[in-house]
Amino acid sequence: MNDQQAIDHDALSTVDIGEQAYRQSRDLAILRLTSSRMKGWPAGEAISVLEDWVADPEVSLRKDALRNYLRLGADALQKHEPAIAQTMRLLANRNHGLDYQRYPGGVGVVLRNRRRIRATGAPPVLPSIDDGDDATSLTTRDKPIRLRDHTEHVRHEVEHACRLLPVAQWAGLLQTAADLHDWGKADERFQALLINGDRSDAWAQPTLWAKSGRMAATRAERRAARRRAGLPDNFRHEMLSLQLAQVGLDRLPDDANARDLVLHLIASHHGAARPFAPVVLDNDPPDVSLVAVGVDCALTADQRRTNPPHRLDSGIAERFWKLNRRFGWWGLAYLEAILRLADQRASQREDDNDPDVGAQPMEVAG
Repeated sequence: MNDQQAIDHDALSTVDIGEQAYRQSRDLAILRLTSSRMKGWPAGEAISVLEDWVADPEVSLRKDALRNYLRLGADALQKHEPAIAQTMRLLANRNHGLDYQRYPGGVGVVLRNRRRIRATGAPPVLPSIDDGDDATSLTTRDKPIRLRDHTEHVRHEVEHACRLLPVAQWAGLLQTAADLHDWGKADERFQALLINGDRSDAWAQPTLWAKSGRMAATRAERRAARRRAGLPDNFRHEMLSLQLAQVGLDRLPDDANARDLVLHLIASHHGAARPFAPVVLDNDPPDVSLVAVGVDCALTADQRRTNPPHRLDSGIAERFWKLNRRFGWWGLAYLEAILRLADQRASQREDDNDPDVGAQPMEVAG
């Protein structure tokens, strides 16, 4: 199917992997129960009790009783819905804790564990490609990926997505956000982290990198690498990208509403800024410049210290709520997802050594 062909959405079957995705990303079991979803489940006392409890908010079940019915319901569903049966057993396990919340209007119930499962065994359904830490800057390629190249690849993915989605009105703003989203990786300490070295190693580099195969792979190794690089705890490159974008105003739209959207998309492209930025105690930040990628934009150490993104008056929270009032909860999340997925897709194709990634064949520096 090419970009010009219409998509027959009615002909597409619905694939719901919400529970699997939640478990993969959070290590918590979750189960959505509604009367319509439970239609066709095998008859039996446990299923009947659960159906009544789901359908009527006035029906009460103690948690011990609820766990028991979940366990019995799992046995009844094992042949028909094995994935749901497994989730029910996890929810029934007292060691994991159990919470539930009814849908607005009483149309169903969402059950979830309170404590992480820490399960081992089968590989996850979905790969964890963006969990909000800097592991996303690790590439499986032998050679690192230049910041200039990665930015081009993400922009290409955004352009491709915007041709397929009903977002023509905001396509230009999404592309602007793609251009600026990783500017914060120019911090010399982050560059040192990428190459698993110290700041003197970063100074010796011929260019700015976006991703590196030399970056520490495990969390423990990354903590040690961050200390060696001098990065403070909770440092987020996207928050520095935001600060740089705010001083590089010539790259931002003149319209205040459009500018707010671009800035929020930059700040939120790894899941933060909804509404707050992580607190980072960074008392000695270095000057940062984008001259190496041909952009006349810089921040001094004093500028970085004056108004860190985690301050309540930084504008991040106000921008988030303002955009929610404009686009709605799901509308804003939809626009965020376009940039986030474009970033992830570009990274995936870079890792796969895809020669077609980006507007032109990739050039990866040695």
